[in-house]
Amino acid sequence: SLNDFNVVDAGNTTDVLNVTADFSINGNAAISDIETITDNGAVSFGADRLTVTNATSGIGSSGNFLGTSVTNITLTGNNGDIYINEVNDIDLAGVVAGNFTLTAAGNITDSSTINVSGGLTTLNASGGGNITLDESANDFGTLGISSAGNASIVDTNNLILDNISVTTD
Repeated sequence: SLNDFNVVDAGNTTDVLNVTADFSINGNAAISDIETITDNGAVSFGADRLTVTNATSGIGSSGNFLGTSVTNITLTGNNGDIYINEVNDIDLAGVVAGNFTLTAAGNITDSSTINVSGGLTTLNASGGGNITLDESANDFGTLGISSAGNASIVDTNNLILDNISVTTD
């Protein structure tokens, strides 16, 4: 495992970061200016904080979510779709995406703005986890919740609700 990890590519947007084995960082991971991040579907990308900016084609895919084990994640400047499968609770410290799909084995919270205003956000807080996305500038286009114990969502303007499945206490 590494202490900190930075990948920066100043402009070649055809680069792909493919995680092929469990990858653990004791600290922060920052990845910027690449085309996409993928994995083989059976690994976990672990770090205290994961920051991904300018992944032009997105992160993961609908059939192959990027597996993560992080406490805090920032995903900004990404034009493509983002698919994340988190094995713990997760704090979203900023998200900009075309479409955003997140499954977490616990609570989903935010500490900064989420902007998926033109696309679909699908959230799954499995195991009865709660979803609390309460930043005042959050802007969702369409929001779906496939599973949550409780959910509290703040959106700055119009919000279209898709399939919502929340089991309250």
